[in-house]
Amino acid sequence: LIFMSWLYALFNYLYLWSDDPLGKAHLFSALIALATGMMVFSLQKGTRVHRFLGTLYFVSMVFLNVSALFKYDLTGTLNMFHFAAICSLLTVLPAYYYVYKYKRTHNSKHLRIHAELMVWSYLGLVLALIAETATRVFPVLLHGNGGWLRFSVFISVCVVLGIYATSWLLRHTQILQLQSKK
Repeated sequence: LIFMSWLYALFNYLYLWSDDPLGKAHLFSALIALATGMMVFSLQKGTRVHRFLGTLYFVSMVFLNVSALFKYDLTGTLNMFHFAAICSLLTVLPAYYYVYKYKRTHNSKHLRIHAELMVWSYLGLVLALIAETATRVFPVLLHGNGGWLRFSVFISVCVVLGIYATSWLLRHTQILQLQSKK
C-alpha cells in the first residue's frame, strides 16, 4: 500500500512536471527510452526481444530529441539542451544505420560501432535526466546570480564522470571484443 501511494505520488509529480502536451510527450518518450535502454543493455544481443526493444528505444530517442528542439521553456531561446539534443541525434541515428549496415555486410566492425554508439547514446540520456532533474529539484543551482556557471560546473562534472564510466564499461565488456571477430 505504501509502495502504491509512493508510485502514485511519483506519477503525479511527473505528470505535473510539464504543463504542455509536447512536454508531456517529451517526458513520456524519455521514460520509455530510459526503461528500454536499460533492458536492451541487460538482455542478450541479437534476439528478437533485443531488436524490438532497440527499435522502441531508437524511436523514443528520435522523438525525444526532435521534441527537445521545439522546447524553449527554460530560457526562451536556444540553449545547451538544444545542443545536447543534436549531439544525441548524432549518436542514435548512426547507431541505427550501422546495425543495418552490419546486416548487409556481416562486418563485425559495423556491429561494434553500433554497440558503442548506443552506449554513448544512453550515457547522453542519463546525463540529460540528471541535468533536467537538477534544474527542477534544485532550481537554485540554475537560477540567480551565477546560476549558469554553477549549473555548467555541475553538468561538466557529471559529463566527465559519465565519460569515465562509459569508457570503463566499453573496455570491460564484450563490445570491444566484437572488433577482433572480423
